[in-house]
Amino acid sequence: MPHDYAFFRFLARSLIAGTVAGALWLLPVPVFAAPNTGAINQAIEQQRHALTQTQLAQKSLRQQLAATQRALAESEAKRDDLADQRDHLQAEQAALQTQAETLDARIQTQKTRIDEGLRLAYTLGNQGPLGALIDPSHALDDARYLHYIREILAQTADQIQALRADQQAATANQQALTAAAQQLTTAQTQLDAALARHRQAQGEQNRLLAQLSAEADTQSQALAALLAKKKLLDDEISRLNAEAAAKKAQAAAEAQSAAQADTQAAAKKEPSEAGRKPKAATPPSELTAEETEVQAPRTAAAAPAATDSAPGGIPISGKIVRAYGAEIADGDMRAQGISFAAPAGSPVRAIAAGRVIFADSMKGWGELVIIKHPGGYLSLYANNHSLSVRTGQSVSAGTVIARSGQLSGHESGLYFEVRRGNDTVNPARWAAYRQARR
Repeated sequence: MPHDYAFFRFLARSLIAGTVAGALWLLPVPVFAAPNTGAINQAIEQQRHALTQTQLAQKSLRQQLAATQRALAESEAKRDDLADQRDHLQAEQAALQTQAETLDARIQTQKTRIDEGLRLAYTLGNQGPLGALIDPSHALDDARYLHYIREILAQTADQIQALRADQQAATANQQALTAAAQQLTTAQTQLDAALARHRQAQGEQNRLLAQLSAEADTQSQALAALLAKKKLLDDEISRLNAEAAAKKAQAAAEAQSAAQADTQAAAKKEPSEAGRKPKAATPPSELTAEETEVQAPRTAAAAPAATDSAPGGIPISGKIVRAYGAEIADGDMRAQGISFAAPAGSPVRAIAAGRVIFADSMKGWGELVIIKHPGGYLSLYANNHSLSVRTGQSVSAGTVIARSGQLSGHESGLYFEVRRGNDTVNPARWAAYRQARR
């Protein structure tokens, strides 16, 4: 059965017991009053309030989820920007690598030229002094050689300086690109962590949203079930009211016909009989018709069989698993009766003498028996597997009226409730219950 089965049963019990109690104790002719819908309406409003709260929580969570999704989208956009920057940086690094390779080639060429120039200068430098010693006329040539050497060395020095500048620029560019790549790596790491957090939050919010949606569905179904049960009981009470009104009209018509018959019979009597002493009228009974019916089990003809009233636990031999007034429905409601745990098929016995006013199955209650007792009390026996009495039957205390069935879930037993008028009563405050439980 559902998790909040006890909550639904409480609501149904409150409605049925209240309506029957208010309906059956109007004298002299029983007229069934409208059901006491205060408890069920309160329960319905509580269920609606709980559903509203769940829907508000869903709305708030959806807003949080939307914010998380926006943050996730922004993080993913930043990640795409970082990816573009990384691709651009990688392109620049590739261009720099090509430039570095070109510079290396130029450096090698310039080194070769410098080496050749130095060798030429060295050769020219050695020939000049030697020629001047052999032939003084070669001095002019030596001057030209020295000029060439100076030019070669100057060009070589410029080339070396330019290459060093290129190398320094390439090194600086490489360092800048390396630093940018490190920053991108750090930003990527932080962004990946943020994305992981956003995705985790999104997953948790989706899980909570699914849980709230399931809870809202359950609450909606519970509310629909409560409304359906209320309609079922309202229809039953309307039917009982219609029957009671029809019986009252029939009784009035019969009484009127009997009075007219008595009047006509009296008119036909002989005048001599008018002087006779009338017989003493039998004083009316001080008991009401229903209380007279309750006394019927005390006569030998109407007493139930001995096996039906054999000794045993009243109302059942079992353990109390939920006392009157115990918290149910997570503390939002309190039990209006007593739940007994007992083996399935255990005898269920009437708590006191009375008349069975309801013995039939009812949705959410199983096989249900309601007994009316003197003093305006009603006793209710629910979740039975089978019934041993019928509506209108008079019973005495201890009479077996049913066999217990399923209480809730996998637990078997009996739900027992006492009402007086439209209100539930703690069974411990009813003398008949205290006496039966001794």
